[in-house]
Amino acid sequence: MAVAAVSNSAYDLAGFSRGDRWDTGHRRSRAGAAQVTGFLLVQPGSERRAEPEIRNLVVCPSDEAEIIRVARAAARFRVPITPRGGGTGNYGQAVPLAGGIVLDMTGLDAIEWARPGQIRVQAAHPDVGINSLADMKGKPIAISRQTIDTWWRFLADKYGFSDTQIRPYSSQIGPFLVDKNLIQQGYVTSEPFAIETEGHFTPKVFLLADDAGYKSYATVIETTRKLVQTKPDLVQRMVDATIEGWYSYLYGDPFPANTLIKRENPEIFDAQIAYSYGKMKEYGIIDSGGAKTLGTGAMTDARWQTFYESAAAVGLYPKGLDYKQAYTLQFVDKKHGMEAAK
Repeated sequence: MAVAAVSNSAYDLAGFSRGDRWDTGHRRSRAGAAQVTGFLLVQPGSERRAEPEIRNLVVCPSDEAEIIRVARAAARFRVPITPRGGGTGNYGQAVPLAGGIVLDMTGLDAIEWARPGQIRVQAAHPDVGINSLADMKGKPIAISRQTIDTWWRFLADKYGFSDTQIRPYSSQIGPFLVDKNLIQQGYVTSEPFAIETEGHFTPKVFLLADDAGYKSYATVIETTRKLVQTKPDLVQRMVDATIEGWYSYLYGDPFPANTLIKRENPEIFDAQIAYSYGKMKEYGIIDSGGAKTLGTGAMTDARWQTFYESAAAVGLYPKGLDYKQAYTLQFVDKKHGMEAAK
């Protein structure tokens, strides 16, 4: 069975069996087997260490055909497979239970990037009869573990989804490209571009905010109540600077910010940045809704109430919770920097 790279060295097997975050990720060596470099054994802010469970083999396919060959061989001999993504998340990665193959999926999606603006989406293949979120009932949906007790509960209640539909999400597009029936989460500024580039087709995209009415705020600035009370001027300057930065990026010259993005992530493509920038403007990710009248960063009591009530209705929060203690409008809704959008 010919695949891009196969390794059973103790170094590779141990590296691909860690459950903690790899801050520097792993790099592939086309000259030989997959190489793992600079992984961190301690979760940020924690002293917990994961005990490695060793696989028998690390396989690194480079295309769909190789994945199919590996899967067929594994099924024939009843060898378990643990798909492993890029290791870029903060919540721990795939940890095998015992034995079998680690399937390194990084060869199917080499795009790595910083996200200046984000919207979470559900993506589906075209021409498979999925034309709305409601059509996803009963279909396999790849989602990350941390979303199960957030927007997944909201969708399950609204559309009758079941936990039996859940499939593991590895932050990669490889499984989606291979399985036409699979639906997966993503960002409208990112995964559709990767799918179009690697898969040569345009996926159907459904927005949780628009299509499902999921009204959570995303990418909020978090701090302590003590700092708000003792140094409100500092907090205000931070909020104002963030707002000014977004207006400058969207309506001024994005080149300085894009330069910093590429410096932090040298492997990002200019085409990916241009795609993300265009989608941020097309969908009004930063400057739409309340931001059009109150300024970027706008929040309202009404929307917080809507989100809390919908979340409490599906058991995410206890009813009667004083949710207003979780946020403040003290530093927003002041129309700061709006003149830059004119």
